[in-house]
Amino acid sequence: MGNVVEAVGLTKEFRDFWNRPKAKAVNDIDFEVREGEVLGLLGPNGSGKSTTVKMLLGLLYPTGGRLTVFGRSPRDVDTKKMIGYLPEIPPLYTDMTVQEYLLFVSELKGKKKKADRVQDVAQAVQRAGLQEMEKRLIRNLSKGYR
Repeated sequence: MGNVVEAVGLTKEFRDFWNRPKAKAVNDIDFEVREGEVLGLLGPNGSGKSTTVKMLLGLLYPTGGRLTVFGRSPRDVDTKKMIGYLPEIPPLYTDMTVQEYLLFVSELKGKKKKADRVQDVAQAVQRAGLQEMEKRLIRNLSKGYR
C-alpha cells in the first residue's frame, strides 16, 4: 500500500504586493496518509488547516517543500479527477428543492435524458433515506441535511 498523500517540509508563506513576507500560514510540516487511513487536521484558528487543505486540492501552491496526492502534483488535472471535497458550507441553490438540485447536478454530470436523471435521483434519494426531504427547499434543511 502506497501513500495517497505525502507532504515533506510543506510550507506556505503569503507575501504582500512588494513580495515581502506577510504571514507564514504553514511552516515546514510533514505527514502522510496511506490508503484506508483518515487524516484530521486539528488546531486553533489561523494555524494553517484550511491553507493545507487548499494546497491538497491544488487551489494554493506551496512555497516550500514537496506535496503529492496519488503520487502526483495536486495541480495535475488527472489528480483533481480523483479528489472529492465537501466544504463545511457547500454552495447550494437554496431556492431549489432537494429533488430539483439533485436533478440539476445529475445533468451537470452528463445525464442527457430527463428520464435517466429522474431514475438516478429517485434511486439516490431511496439509498440515502431522503424520501421525506426531496420536496423541501434546501434553505429549510438543517446543516446536516444540506
